[in-house]
Amino acid sequence: DTLSTNEQLRELGWMIGKWIDKDDAVQIETECQWILNHRFIDCNFKVSFEGKENFSGKQLIGWDPDKMQIRSWIYDSD
Repeated sequence: DTLSTNEQLRELGWMIGKWIDKDDAVQIETECQWILNHRFIDCNFKVSFEGKENFSGKQLIGWDPDKMQIRSWIYDSD
């Protein structure tokens, strides 16, 4: 299959935007955007516990042409 990277990642387009998930104690904020001509999705996230940021990070999502699959890499504040 010779689909371009843009086409391979199209199914993940629903992730683009700002997302908040929370309950009484924990809040998780995530923001995802297309980068590098729609070849990657860049997501930044932070986790707050009782109003204080405890953890943050970044996830990059892209197409691996060697393995012919979507891959992601996660980097965090720890």
